[in-house]
Amino acid sequence: MKVTNKILFLISIFFIVSCSNNKEEDKNRIYINSSVSYVLDNMFIPRDIAYRDSFFIIGDRGNDKIYSVYKQETTSLKLIDTFGETGQGPNEFIFPEPMKLTSDKITIFDRSLIRLSEFSFSPTETVKISSITKKSFVGLNNILRFDEDLFVGLTYLDTARLVMVNNEILYPSKLEYPIDGIIAPMRQKALVYQGNLLKHPSKDEFVYVSLYGKILEFYKLDRAKNEIKEFISKSIIFPKYTPIEDKKEMESNFTIDNITGFIYAFASDNYIYLLYSGKTVKDSRKNFSNQIEVYDWEGNLIKVLILDKDLSAFCVDTQRQMLYGVTYDEGHEKTLLLGYEMNF
Repeated sequence: MKVTNKILFLISIFFIVSCSNNKEEDKNRIYINSSVSYVLDNMFIPRDIAYRDSFFIIGDRGNDKIYSVYKQETTSLKLIDTFGETGQGPNEFIFPEPMKLTSDKITIFDRSLIRLSEFSFSPTETVKISSITKKSFVGLNNILRFDEDLFVGLTYLDTARLVMVNNEILYPSKLEYPIDGIIAPMRQKALVYQGNLLKHPSKDEFVYVSLYGKILEFYKLDRAKNEIKEFISKSIIFPKYTPIEDKKEMESNFTIDNITGFIYAFASDNYIYLLYSGKTVKDSRKNFSNQIEVYDWEGNLIKVLILDKDLSAFCVDTQRQMLYGVTYDEGHEKTLLLGYEMNF
């Protein structure tokens, strides 16, 4: 098959998949209004949130203290602790990735400090942080911790896209970036295909979701072979970018119409909740959205939640079937925490 025919074939497949996915989204849409609302004083634009047992941890890059801990009371929130100054010392952060909630802990990977911090959740009185710094984390970002010595991370390396770290030994995967029809250096692909990794709470499985375009990939770990195996891939929208000429240059080179994809995510035993932007990278509101897509761990789209407010981050209380999100209300110049009842 000639190159031209291959390109036409890929384009036709893209339009078929896009149309079928749009029909699927329209059929599954649910419109929800918030039933809970709190004003968060002394916050700028929250970018991170976690919840358990009536405690919230909210991350805000606009504050001297990056993280604030709140206790949910009957009609209000009570601030009980703050932590995480900007810096390189203990309990400090420079470029923290989104919080990842496990069964009893929260982990935060700082890609600048190459440090994984963790603390128990829910907190008792104050948050007590322990940190893990390993030389084997160099070149990795968005790290998942599976147990005491087993980690998985996205990379900026020229040799692999995903890496498993087991007892300080790196096992680069042979998995490649999606075939998007663009030949580009691996370092550029690493920037183009930035995203979030989410671990299944009780299985050796995880999902990758793209920050640009619209892509979901599901993986399983083979501990015996120290391998990462892909079992589902959904490339709905590819990122739009042009190849760079200098292979050593670190640049994504996105086009002005490139789509911002999944800007925040949460995983439970049954579902993966994804806050989808759909705005171009030049849009000032690209990091806010009111559309949360819900997938199962087989990659099936279950529901599309359309909320009454744009959120910048959210979390889910699976026991009470509540979704909590944070946003900045520009009209009233207020930062809000909103709660939504999920009846599905």
